[in-house]
Amino acid sequence: MSICAPRLALRPLADTRWTTMADIIRFREDTRPAELLYQGVVHTQTGGRDVYFISDPDAIATILQTDSRNFPKAPANYRIGYRAFGPSIAGTRGPANQRQRKAFAPLFGGPALRRMAPVNLEAAKAAVARWSGCDRLDLSRAASRLALDISWSMFLGPGHYTQASDQVEALFDRLLSIPKSDMTAQLGVLGDLVDELVRSGRDKILRHDNPISQISCPMGSGGAAPLSQREIYANAMNMALVGFASTGNCLAWGLWVLGQVPDFQDSLRRRARQGQPITGALQALYREVLRLWPPAPDALRLANRTLAVQGHTIAPGAHIMVCPYALHRRADIWPDPDRFDVHRFAGVDTTLPRHQTIWPFSGGNHRCPGQAFAWAELVSVTAVLIQSFRISVAADEASQVGLKVGALLDPDRPLMAQLDPIEPNTNNSSRAR
Repeated sequence: MSICAPRLALRPLADTRWTTMADIIRFREDTRPAELLYQGVVHTQTGGRDVYFISDPDAIATILQTDSRNFPKAPANYRIGYRAFGPSIAGTRGPANQRQRKAFAPLFGGPALRRMAPVNLEAAKAAVARWSGCDRLDLSRAASRLALDISWSMFLGPGHYTQASDQVEALFDRLLSIPKSDMTAQLGVLGDLVDELVRSGRDKILRHDNPISQISCPMGSGGAAPLSQREIYANAMNMALVGFASTGNCLAWGLWVLGQVPDFQDSLRRRARQGQPITGALQALYREVLRLWPPAPDALRLANRTLAVQGHTIAPGAHIMVCPYALHRRADIWPDPDRFDVHRFAGVDTTLPRHQTIWPFSGGNHRCPGQAFAWAELVSVTAVLIQSFRISVAADEASQVGLKVGALLDPDRPLMAQLDPIEPNTNNSSRAR
């Protein structure tokens, strides 16, 4: 069965114009040269600066993973993060950034990941209850709502599932009603959400190893990695956004794809109900989702050392725009790259050949700390949902879906699906194994 997989219509370099670095930073169809889909580097100059767009797999592995210290985020990245959240992990660099990463590390370690398993299960069951009686559902909104539930319990909560209060539900609804392109309005509601956490006294029930538990303390939190109250607040907003924006977006794409492959969906459901493991199959599904629609379609880096890429010598001080979106769609690397293939990653482990590596969560010093959480959430939640509903996506509606570019690769319209309830299976666990 053919699956609709929307893509961008990138323009040739000759039709691409940049007047400032802001034009390059903004991910748009007309700011990423189409040549990246078949060559590894494109050079331009903007405002007197050398800028290199990169889709070469070896160069990207060096920049993002093996030598990431010499290719830090460009100052523009931090300015954007600071404007959005304030002095959070996204808006600081150097010692301040490392101190914050150290302070929040317990939220992403092995014990926290184990605590997340029952949170995922309970949040998915709550979603099933909300969706019951809905013949048609906007998967974009519903998946983001589910991801918010998990973030509210794990990072802005006690680490076990807690149902949102009426006040928080109202804030969730406001947040989900805002177009994702309106970041200013989203940030306003996220601030209200964090304020509600403090007003309701929820911060008092957070685990002691969660720095957000000290958000009400004028002195912030101490210890080996002290944080000011302002830093705690900024990171609380950041965590509220990231989960629903990126993981929720990926979950929506995955459920939408499953709605277009009923045979594959049915086989997953049947295997799960028979007690067979489906984790590998779901991981393969979401690797393909992340290949085509990576949460971070590109990443701006600054060269601190010389790097040779396909005949180009990138000198220290140059800006490098790493382009995972283009790498993931290069025909010389991925057979039939624009086709969604649910079996493309079947039977492979997490270590791919270097040239076929995907970079949905960056790497090295700037790897997303919540990567393992995102994988666990996507797999376990999907396993529950497909055992509760048969998801169907109409081919004529799917063919109309395009991409809306910005901080993420969002669909340009709601991802609509029909839900048909399935009688619960009382003989087996609903967890992916």
